[in-house]
Amino acid sequence: FKYLQEGNAVRSDELLALSTIPPDQKTLVTKTFEMLGPDLLKPVYDAFHGEVNYDELKILRLYYLCKYNLAMGIDVADSKGKYFYKQIICLANSRKYSGCCIAGKEATEGQTGEWIRPVGQMETGELSPKDISFRDGGMPELLDIISVPLTRHSPHSYQSENYIIDDRQWVKKGKLSISDLPGLCDDIQSLWINGHHSHNGLNDRIPLNIAEETVLSSLVLVKPRNLRITVDEGPNLLKKIRAKFNLNGVKYWLSVTDPLIEKKYFNKDIGEYTITEENVYLTVSIGEPYEGYCYKLVAAIIV
Repeated sequence: FKYLQEGNAVRSDELLALSTIPPDQKTLVTKTFEMLGPDLLKPVYDAFHGEVNYDELKILRLYYLCKYNLAMGIDVADSKGKYFYKQIICLANSRKYSGCCIAGKEATEGQTGEWIRPVGQMETGELSPKDISFRDGGMPELLDIISVPLTRHSPHSYQSENYIIDDRQWVKKGKLSISDLPGLCDDIQSLWINGHHSHNGLNDRIPLNIAEETVLSSLVLVKPRNLRITVDEGPNLLKKIRAKFNLNGVKYWLSVTDPLIEKKYFNKDIGEYTITEENVYLTVSIGEPYEGYCYKLVAAIIV
């Protein structure tokens, strides 16, 4: 079951062959799992008045989950507690306080779903390298397809995408091609609410009270126009990296928290640099509140 939960493939016909009950009864058990759900065995056991034993039910539940690709969302309990896996396409791996922030869109059965942001137990939710490391010691990269162990959905104000992580290791399942990104872009007219600017930004923040009352999500993937990266003097003589771009006729100047982009442009002189690649995508996030505002951040630049 854990093997399926992590997104690994098992042939459903091989599982079905392990069951020793008559074929018509196998069909009835499968239909009963469909009606009652696969989370618990006892309701199905009771439905057959104990005529189908638990060992058979375990096999047929795995067959049902494997056949319909349902294992990724089912809770499992062990000595460490309840957990489940979500498979995501990594669309952000950004700097956050002393750790990082990972976010992506759920990927199941060849389809993409809602945004998911795995978060840690700390109040601000950042993740440590230990939290996100793979079994082989590798670390998540943009466009990786990752199976992430989670314990519960934990929406926080406008950050409705948050899920608390479990302490099991993450599993890399594959890699998405950048040519597939157009189908993942969010169909939006603007980056939430515009008209509020910081000293060096443009349409880069939202008053906290407005965000809490009106903003329902905090992550989008967009394809910008006229993208430029600026390198400015920041506080304490540290350089500050920003992205300037247009989206549906609106201009934005947002801080960049993509560590690979920051590293690249920290080594450049103060100035503005045009991104000439045609196929470039931005993951934009709304960060934690700061002094009464929530700031829009470029969490990833995917080229």
